[in-house]
Amino acid sequence: MKIVCILIVLTTLFGHSKGAVANCKAKADATVQNPGEVTFAADNANCGEGGADFCSRPKIVAGAFLTDGVKWGCGACGTPDNCVTCTSDNCNIDAVTCWNTAAQSDGDAVYCTGTEQQCKRPKVDSAGVFTGGDDNWGCGVCNTEENCVNCDNPGDECNVKTEKGGTHTCHNYKQAESVWVKDTDPSTASHTCYTEGGAGCKMPAEQYVGETFNVCGSTCPGDATEETCRGCDEQNCNDRDSADVFMCKKGDGDADITLESPSVFCTDSCTRPAVAYGKVVDANVGYGCGDCEEVDDCVPCTEKNCNVSPTAENSHQCFGWEWDASTKWTAGDLKDCQAGEGEQKCSMPKTAEADQDEADIDAALGGCGPCAADKSETCTTTAPGQNKEGTHQCHTWEWKSADNEWEYSKATINCYTGTSEETKKCSLPKDRSKETGFVATGACSKCGTDTTANANCMDSAPGENSGPRVLFSLLALALPIFYALL
Repeated sequence: MKIVCILIVLTTLFGHSKGAVANCKAKADATVQNPGEVTFAADNANCGEGGADFCSRPKIVAGAFLTDGVKWGCGACGTPDNCVTCTSDNCNIDAVTCWNTAAQSDGDAVYCTGTEQQCKRPKVDSAGVFTGGDDNWGCGVCNTEENCVNCDNPGDECNVKTEKGGTHTCHNYKQAESVWVKDTDPSTASHTCYTEGGAGCKMPAEQYVGETFNVCGSTCPGDATEETCRGCDEQNCNDRDSADVFMCKKGDGDADITLESPSVFCTDSCTRPAVAYGKVVDANVGYGCGDCEEVDDCVPCTEKNCNVSPTAENSHQCFGWEWDASTKWTAGDLKDCQAGEGEQKCSMPKTAEADQDEADIDAALGGCGPCAADKSETCTTTAPGQNKEGTHQCHTWEWKSADNEWEYSKATINCYTGTSEETKKCSLPKDRSKETGFVATGACSKCGTDTTANANCMDSAPGENSGPRVLFSLLALALPIFYALL
């Protein structure tokens, strides 16, 4: 019997669970749909013996109540997302609800009392972080728009943290071995930015020194320079690969700069040190932005990242020279040389074999390039292909289109075709006004055997293939014949 009584008592006390609210407001006039104009029934809505978990009312969106699946009263609406709920008696008043903190959990929304049926929130920076202070959350209008934003469309909980003035995207960048590179991972290559915190994008140069870089907004960080950061005003405008973004390599004059070397932002031209025969002429001239104005031994260029260390290209030929302690300097065959920005010259020992020293000419170049400035006593600088003693000498010939005639050089050059008196010959054109039938490159030897190619060619003795001497030689031959005929 006692057990039965105890069970009855327990059932009375705990057997019937009750909801959080007993009464909720009910609208008196069902036709009223505008916020601020709702009137309520005097008795409100009784939530019954068990109560209700919450009260509901239609959500306010853009200044009007929603109408689909909504109600004023106890419990859930037919369409829960279209209603606002609260958990105290008669809490479902005709007033806007606003988020009161950045956390925005279910318990953070508050009803606005008084006349200011409006929500506000702090401003966000371009990365979406709230920066305006916690006192700018909640009901009312902003005191200052410098760090606070009013809802564009007043309504329940319009000051949501995801409503941040619109977004745009920018290309992302990341560090790889201390160099900033464009992110090419499809999952992270594009970064969403909040326009409210700053429109546009920015990008780091490969040589930017910061540990982090926010690509959102067009304003560069304080530790950046014009060369290490570039801002722009449009969505996805921060593409370093774009043809509109001009960059140059940057480094010391003695550095080996390649296309893989880090770049900086420049305006429209780049510079690099001049290179002659594989060596930088002046290491004080570096790689970077500019146009070489009033700078010696500097080479400008106007293509993006054009100022890399130049690739050696053959420019002319010189006879090679090799050093041996027993045989001294010995001339070899013609070889290719790479002058770069230097003069296309050759070099050879000046002194007699017995007086020669290994330092007379640059052993690394072995005949390519001019003599060093301090070697004028022991080294001779020559034109290309002239840096050894010739077997004989000849004048050279060049066709002058403007004058429509062949012209010979005043000075002779060394020739190397003679191995006997028969081969130590020169050649020249018979008729200076006729371009065909003479091969200028063959002036160091007698005419070739091709009668067509050499129809305008005649042989001469060494050094006598110039106009005056040939004329004198011809007269010397012709006069005895002329006198014999008389």
